[in-house]
Amino acid sequence: MRSFKGIANHFRFVKSNTLIVASIFTLGLGVFGILGAASQDRAQALVRDCDANAIMNCGAADANEFRTKFNANAPGDLPAIYGHYWIPRDLQVVQGQSFKDGTVRVNGKVVATNAKSIGRQPIPGSRPISIGGKTYYETPNSAAFKTDGLPTMVALDAQGNFKYAVINACGNPIYATPVPPTPPTPPQPPKETPKYSCTNLTIEHISNTQKKLTYSASATGGATVASYTVDFGDGTNENTTATSLEHNYANRTGSTTVRVTAKINVDGKTVDATGGNCVKSFEIKKPGEVACTALDVISKGSNKYDFTIRKTETNATYNGATMDYGDGQSEQISGTTASHQYAQAGNYTITATLRFNIDGIVKDVKCTAAIQPCEHDSTLPKDSPDCQKPVTPAVVELPKTGPGQMVLGGLGIASVIVAVSFYAASRKDLLSALLNR
Repeated sequence: MRSFKGIANHFRFVKSNTLIVASIFTLGLGVFGILGAASQDRAQALVRDCDANAIMNCGAADANEFRTKFNANAPGDLPAIYGHYWIPRDLQVVQGQSFKDGTVRVNGKVVATNAKSIGRQPIPGSRPISIGGKTYYETPNSAAFKTDGLPTMVALDAQGNFKYAVINACGNPIYATPVPPTPPTPPQPPKETPKYSCTNLTIEHISNTQKKLTYSASATGGATVASYTVDFGDGTNENTTATSLEHNYANRTGSTTVRVTAKINVDGKTVDATGGNCVKSFEIKKPGEVACTALDVISKGSNKYDFTIRKTETNATYNGATMDYGDGQSEQISGTTASHQYAQAGNYTITATLRFNIDGIVKDVKCTAAIQPCEHDSTLPKDSPDCQKPVTPAVVELPKTGPGQMVLGGLGIASVIVAVSFYAASRKDLLSALLNR
């Protein structure tokens, strides 16, 4: 421990040092200044107005004091005055402030405007009002207040709407226009994650080469569909905002694949959305070809004929034929065979008109045949293998047996015998001559 003598020497050092003494004095003034300012703020908060204009002499610091003075009713008119403004003796209030600009605020939030205070004395800007047979004065805060704002007890309903107010310092009521409270901002749902996709592609076959494409996309969570790019699969594409297009594949055959890409706006960027739902393949067939190659005619005899159509078709559908038999009669057939009975033999030209559907378009082709009767047998056609000229049988003469015929016959035979004899003799002479040589 330091000795008493050392402490005394220390104080003698401080006393001799003018700078240290001045510093301690200044610090003391600062401390007392702060304490004095705090005391002044507290005094300002508790300032009471006890002059003749106060409705409740010297006011009330809180609701409890207000109730005590209300019950005492020293001026004799407190129930009438407060009742006029629907102010009960048992205040249910919060602490706020009234301001010279006419606003009433609680926790810094404006709950009423156009505020006017009610006092007992007329002042510039006030107007008289009668309450319970006595005259009082209603004055805008802008004229009544000497300071910018005064502590005020404020009553609010369950929704936060202004009901009434009483100035603490003097108990004077405040009459003001309520400002509806701002409804609380509802809680915002969490931001949805953007989602997007190309959802569908359908191909309508208008014809073998003409197609209608219909497509769609979805976008949620702040994403939006901006446009589409359609790749037709034939080396061409198109950018569009439409959701359907028609396209002609006149110069293409075989398998073709269409792809649709949706352009999506999301978070300030453009991204592509595609997928299996927006890819489709289909077959483009070769152009249809049809022909009637022959109309065969077969005779059934008795002027009745069978007909057979011979035809070819590629990428087409046969829809039957019309048979015109050349005798004023015709009929529709669904197949390729028909039969017809003619009333009589004659020359007839038969026309078969075949109907085909080629890619939704009807096309007719024709072929003909002719019937000509056999000139040797009118019941047969001319080209029938049985159409032949009749053969006349050869005439065979029977031997004659009369006397003259017999003599002639005998002479004939005799002549033959003589001729043979002469021939034999001549040959004998020739042989002998040759031997004698």
